[in-house]
Amino acid sequence: MTNRERTRAWESIVDDLGPWAQAFGLRRDAQLAGTGRPSTDSPSFLSGDVSVYRADDLIYVHRRVGDLGEVVFMLRPRPGAAPELVRDLFMYGTPGADHSSN
Repeated sequence: MTNRERTRAWESIVDDLGPWAQAFGLRRDAQLAGTGRPSTDSPSFLSGDVSVYRADDLIYVHRRVGDLGEVVFMLRPRPGAAPELVRDLFMYGTPGADHSSN
C-alpha cells in the first residue's frame, strides 16, 4: 500500500467515525504510526494511545488505560448518521506488563 493509499484509508476511517473521532482525539491530519494487523480489511493506525483499524463492516478503536489494560470500542458506520456503538469492552492487563501484587 502506498503512502497516499494509507492516508486515504486513515481519512476514510476518521470520516466514518464522525463525532466519535473527536471523542477519541483523532484528526484527519494526525501523525500516524503504522501497526500490523494483517487479517483486517485496512491497515492499522496508531495515533497517540489509540489504535484504529477496520475489519468487515466495523471500525475497532483500542485505547490504552495506563497499565490497567485497554478499552475496545466496536463501531458500525451508518450513512448520514453517527456510527452505532456495537460493543465496548475492557481488557484487563497490558501485554508485557507485570500486574502481580508485591
